[in-house]
Amino acid sequence: MRYRCTVVHHRVEGGRYSFRYRLRMWLTDLDAPDRRGRLARLLREVRPADHLGDPAGRLRDNVDRFLRHHGIDLAGGRVLMLSQAAGLGYVFDPVTVYWCHDPGGRIVCVVLEVRNTFGDRHCYLVRPDADGPDGRTGSRFGKELYVSPFFPRDGHYAALAHLGETTVRLRLSLYRGGDRPALVATLTGVREPPGAWRDALATLTNPAAARWTTVRVHYQALRLRRRGLPRYRRRTHPPQSGVHPPRPPSPDHAPQHRHRHRHGGGAR
Repeated sequence: MRYRCTVVHHRVEGGRYSFRYRLRMWLTDLDAPDRRGRLARLLREVRPADHLGDPAGRLRDNVDRFLRHHGIDLAGGRVLMLSQAAGLGYVFDPVTVYWCHDPGGRIVCVVLEVRNTFGDRHCYLVRPDADGPDGRTGSRFGKELYVSPFFPRDGHYAALAHLGETTVRLRLSLYRGGDRPALVATLTGVREPPGAWRDALATLTNPAAARWTTVRVHYQALRLRRRGLPRYRRRTHPPQSGVHPPRPPSPDHAPQHRHRHRHGGGAR
C-alpha cells in the first residue's frame, strides 16, 4: 500500500527553524511474499539488507529476533512496516516504523528504526502507555543515537505512533531538559488510491525519490550550519543486540588449531 506522506521538522532550541517536504512510503506486511517481476523489484524493493538484523535473512525473522531480546513473542501476529523502498540498489530511510500485532490484531508494540547519514542505526522499542482502538501507541525513552550534528546524543524522546484504516502518523518530540521540546518531528500520511498505472508510476520514479531524501537531509544541514549553530562531535555507535549482526572474531582472537601436515606442506 502506498502512502503520500509529509514530514515536518520544527526546531525550537537555538532559534526557531522549520521545514517540510513530501515523500512516498509503503506499508508492507512482512509475511506477504513479493511476487513482482525482477525489473519491478530492481526499481522498488524493501530489502533486509537495508534494515535491522541479518542482511541475508528474512526481515520478519530479524524483527522477531529483535523483539525476543526484549522478551516479546508475537506468536505469529502481523508486522506492518512503513518505509521507503530501495531503487536501483539505494535507499536512505531516516525512520522506519514497525507496528507489531498479536494474533488477535492488537498492537503489542511499535519499533522505530532510526538511521543517520553516517551509517549508524538504532532501534527503539515503543511500549504503549495507552493503546486504544484507533491504534495510537505512545511512550518515552532515552535518546541513544547521534542523528544530527546540531544536537548532542542526550535527552529523551516522547513518541506517538498511529496506524489507522487509511492514515498513518508518527510524532517524535526531543526533550533536553525542561517542559518544552527542543525539536518536534512529525510524519503524516494518507493512503493513495489503488491502481495499476499509479503503482507503475510510483515504481518508475522511486529510484530518483530514494536518492532525493539524502539530498534534502544534507541541504537542511547546510542551512543550519549557515545559521551558525554549534556542532557536536559524533562518537562511534555501539552495536545493538538484535539490530546489528554479530561480528566475526578477529584473526588475533580466532581459536588456534593444531594441524598435521604431510611432507612438510603448509596449511591451506
